[in-house]
Amino acid sequence: MARTLIICPTHSHADTLLAAIPSVQAQTDPDWELVVIGDGAPARTDEIMADLTASDDRIRYLPHPKGKAYGEAYRDPVVRGSSAEFVCHLGDDDIWHESHLRTLTGALDRADWVIGGDIRIGVKGFVSWRMANYAWPGLVRKSRNLPRPLVFTALNPVAFRRSAYLNLAEGWAPGPPGTGSDFRMWLKFLNDPRVRIASLAAPTHLKFQSQLGRDDMTPDDRLAELRPWLERINAPGALDALRRKAEIFGTVPKAMAVLDAGRAVDPFAALRRIGIEPVGPEDAFSVAHFGERMTLPLTPEQMDQCGLAWALCRGPVDADTFAAYTAVGRHPDSRIFHALTILAHARIDLARAGADALASLSGRPELAQRVHESLDQLKREGGAARPPGLFRRAGLRIMRSRPFL
Repeated sequence: MARTLIICPTHSHADTLLAAIPSVQAQTDPDWELVVIGDGAPARTDEIMADLTASDDRIRYLPHPKGKAYGEAYRDPVVRGSSAEFVCHLGDDDIWHESHLRTLTGALDRADWVIGGDIRIGVKGFVSWRMANYAWPGLVRKSRNLPRPLVFTALNPVAFRRSAYLNLAEGWAPGPPGTGSDFRMWLKFLNDPRVRIASLAAPTHLKFQSQLGRDDMTPDDRLAELRPWLERINAPGALDALRRKAEIFGTVPKAMAVLDAGRAVDPFAALRRIGIEPVGPEDAFSVAHFGERMTLPLTPEQMDQCGLAWALCRGPVDADTFAAYTAVGRHPDSRIFHALTILAHARIDLARAGADALASLSGRPELAQRVHESLDQLKREGGAARPPGLFRRAGLRIMRSRPFL
């Protein structure tokens, strides 16, 4: 039997599997079994999988009628029925770098659950990079009661030991309507004190979100977008070049808010407060286990983005510093707006204070008003719980205004 079981849930994307699965077949670690789980998938998926399973006996396809929520109940028996040591997950419209399996399973040498960095490709080639040190004491514990948990929704960057999954009180299972399937599952691991957690920032895959501008694309259009990325992702230096261009979005502002990183004396100290050791862009990544900081290679511009998150958490405590980091021309309005709305997931009071400081210290009253209007809508839509309409629109504005590639 294979050492690693890979699960790929699929519902309606069909043709994107013709890019996602070849990225698995290109792995430098060939010791895997891929199970594609159809959750009410169309006939086109049956056709695609018939060809793929006939040509590679490491691939299986299990079609099912549309299940509850995201078909999570179909995943649990696949994990329990396997004898694999490790379990990974593939998004049916995403692409892995050839090092993905080797990196994630290698990080499980002293851990039961690991999460890596998350590179997301938006419309017009906008690139963002998400990461956090989930092995850092206090970070997960303090974030568990947030209306929107710190753990971001993602399948690709997570791997775990199957034995740890079997020890959980509950595995993959449907959740309440509107809840994120993935982070609910990951919290079951993170809430179990027996689970040894590891974390690293190194990105080894590309995530292409179905929302944020792709809702109206046909399966053929989606595949046409993915194929050029599949062709070049394993070229020498290609993934590293993407990582250097990426914006630091998502979990960094939220983690700073959770651990009061605004109290730190500077952005470097703020990152260390959330379990990250910032290093130069040429330096190496490290795997962090419980109580260890993980290294995060950053370009000067990316470090400046982390500085913005720190300044927004700090608010008007240091007027000169706040004004400097939010000055017109240093960061676009879209970046500041996004950082504040992400910050609101953890501390809406800090987000409001940051908006007020934008008006009083940075001379940006129009941007401050936009932030307050968004936070008011956020409150109407259920506090910091997931407000898809609001943040989807915000994400579209950002990604359409700042193409990178």
